[in-house]
Order: sequence, then structure tokens, then C-alpha cells
Amino acid sequence: MKTLRFSFTIFFFLSVCCVCAQNANLQAEEFFNKAEEYSNGLNGCEKNATVAKEFYHKAAALNHPAAQYNLYRIYFDENPDEAFKWLTKSAEQRYADAMGEMGHVHYMGLLGQPKDAGKALDWYKMAVEAGSPEATYTLARIYFDGQYVERDVNYSYILLEKSAELNYHEAMYVLATHYEQGIYFEHDTQKALYWYEKAAIEGNLEARAYYGYLLLHGVYGEKETEKGLILLENAAENGHPLAMYELAICYYYGSHGLGLDRDKAKQMLVLSSKRGCADASLFLADVNDDVNWYLKAADQGSLQAEAMIAYYMILGKHVQPDKAQGIAKLEALANQNVPRALALMADIYKTGTGVKRDKTKAIEYARAVFPADEGWDDFYAALIATMVLRDLGVE
Repeated sequence: MKTLRFSFTIFFFLSVCCVCAQNANLQAEEFFNKAEEYSNGLNGCEKNATVAKEFYHKAAALNHPAAQYNLYRIYFDENPDEAFKWLTKSAEQRYADAMGEMGHVHYMGLLGQPKDAGKALDWYKMAVEAGSPEATYTLARIYFDGQYVERDVNYSYILLEKSAELNYHEAMYVLATHYEQGIYFEHDTQKALYWYEKAAIEGNLEARAYYGYLLLHGVYGEKETEKGLILLENAAENGHPLAMYELAICYYYGSHGLGLDRDKAKQMLVLSSKRGCADASLFLADVNDDVNWYLKAADQGSLQAEAMIAYYMILGKHVQPDKAQGIAKLEALANQNVPRALALMADIYKTGTGVKRDKTKAIEYARAVFPADEGWDDFYAALIATMVLRDLGVE
């Protein structure tokens, strides 16, 4: 009888504990949901970071891992010790995002923690097991680069595909580029387009800009002008410089159904240039014959702009004259098959500017601007080369 009473007491005690735990979990979830409402302005709640933070604290005190993780993000900049405390609590409950961030913290030496590749890898691997798409992508990069581990490209791509399948937009975009370029995968434009579209849907700006470009120009199939423009406009509105450039060109020429609006085009080109787009700077230089834009484009990495500066050195125009150095630079760029340099070399050999006139060389350089079975993407270079060939009587 005593044994029966003791067993009943234990059963009752455990039942009460389970009920209390369930109630605590429900209360924690209620606090967390309330915090989300105030944090994001949902369900009639005005955005209020202070109130949201209070509710996150209430949920975190009841061991809600997502609330603890959000407190880590809130305190990241203002209080590193507090941030690390909450991140640790969340990670110890095997919250996937928190484990991935623990890996990042130890990998980069953040929040006052020393760099520790061993700890970082351990946390990344645990996060991968827990299904973190971002940690899976990060670990893929680590194995691809051979950072603190033996390089393993095959395993890297297994992780990359896994991350993409978990809808991580960066992994999707990288996977798409590798299918398009045939890097470690067989060249497959259809798979590339599939992953570009998926990445664009998930909000990847690079994918939206590039996939929009592919659709607008029908690079791998029929043109989808409306869809392409929507993607480019969205990317441009979010500050993507190449998307701004593509739309600016449409407005400049009034193409793809967009009305001719050169003032708007120039505004977009200037903004694109400010955000680092060398093509935008080069276009502004070409239409304005402005060496300052060429200098900016060259600083941004444009080899076409470097060719123009070298040409000006030969002519003694806009920059310090130096024929020998200008010719040497232009020839070096032509040897890299830079279209603008090839066209300008053709021009100087046709006219004998800084070099001895040589019709044969002029024709060779001009023809090299138009490689067989390939398009050309520098109208300025194509125009110069065409004029050289026409002036020399070559069809």
C-alpha cells in the first residue's frame, strides 16, 4: 500500500511539473509573439523597439531560444557581453541560427571572444546538423577555400546544394553562376536560370538584377521584357548599381518599352556610378567626352576607360602628353583583347598617330574587335573599328 501511495505521489508530482513546463512554454511563446508584433508593427501594434525588447526579455527568461537569439541581435552593437550571454543560452538549446552565429563569432573573433577556428567549426557543424541554411553555406565556403580544414571541393558542393535546397538565397545565386559558367558542374543554362529565379524570389538583389538582365535581353531564350523590367526595377529601387545602369540605358535610348527620357537616364547613371558601377561611369564619359568620368571609370576597374586615357596620352588631350607610355599601355590592353584598346590601336595605325602608318595592322586590330560567332558589348569600340575598316576600303 505504501509503495502504491509513493508511486502515485511521484506520478502526481511529475504530472504537475509537466503541466507547469507546458504552461511556461505557452507563456514564453505568447511573450515572444507579442515582442514580434511590436518589433514589426503587426496585428494593430505600432512599432516600438523598447516594448518589443521587454517582451523578448520575458520570453528569454522562460528559456525561449528564438527570443534569446533576438536579444543577442539587439545587444550586438550596444553591449557585447550581454549579446554573447544571450547567444550562448540560445545556442546551448541547439537553436540553429544561434549555433551558426556562435560559429561566426568564434571564427571572426567578435563580441570580445578570441578567434578560435576549432570552436567555430564545431558550432558550424552542429548548426548544419540542426538545419541552418546560412551555416551550411558558410561551411561550404570554408571547405571550398580550405580555410582551417583540408580543401574538399566535392563536400563543399554537397553543402552548397543543401543550402540552396534550404532556400538560402546566396547559395542559390552561387549555384546558378556555377551552372551557368560550368564550374564544377556541367554547363547547364536551364539549371542556372532555375536557381537565378529561385534566388531572385528569395530576395537576392544580385540575382534579381542579373536574372532581370538575362530575361530582358533573351540571353538564354525568348525575351521576357515585362518580367525582366520588373526585376531590374525592384533591384534598382533597392540600390543595385548594375540594375540602375541597365534601366538607365533603356531610358537613354527609349528601348524595351520605356519612353525616351535622357534626363532620368543621366540621373540614374550618376547614381549608379556613385555606387561603384564602372559601366555607368564609362557611359557618362562616352556621351560627354569627359576625361574625369574616364578617370573615375578606370578607378572602378574599367579597362575600356584605361584604354581611352592611354589614347588621350598619345593625342596629348585632357591629360599629360606621353606618346610612348600611352602606346605601351594601349598595346598592353589590346593584348588582353580589350575591345576599346583594339579599336583605338586600329585607329592610330590607320592615321599614323604616334606610330608609323600600317594598313595591315590597322585592319587586324579592327577585325579583332568583332570575334567570330560572338557579339560585342562596346558600341564605341565597334563604331571606331567599323569606321577604320570602311576608311580602308574593307567590308
